[in-house]
Amino acid sequence: GNKRDAKWTEAIAVGQEDFVGAVQSALAGRCPGRRIIGKDGTYWLGEPTTPYRAVIGAEKTPVSGKFAGGGGEKRCGSID
Repeated sequence: GNKRDAKWTEAIAVGQEDFVGAVQSALAGRCPGRRIIGKDGTYWLGEPTTPYRAVIGAEKTPVSGKFAGGGGEKRCGSID
């Protein structure tokens, strides 16, 4: 059967090392932390594996206002 290969489905760029390096350089200012990973002559540019909690914090705040539908305001995604 068909088996999902993470380097093709989750990578930003896949190919020869010089190509992946060029993509990494072009994107360096926008999203730092991407790294080149290589195995068996194939290279790919991977995202950093930081859990969301570490990025946005563990704090939970209640949703309020129009996005929660409170105060008679439209709900987010409402068509009317």
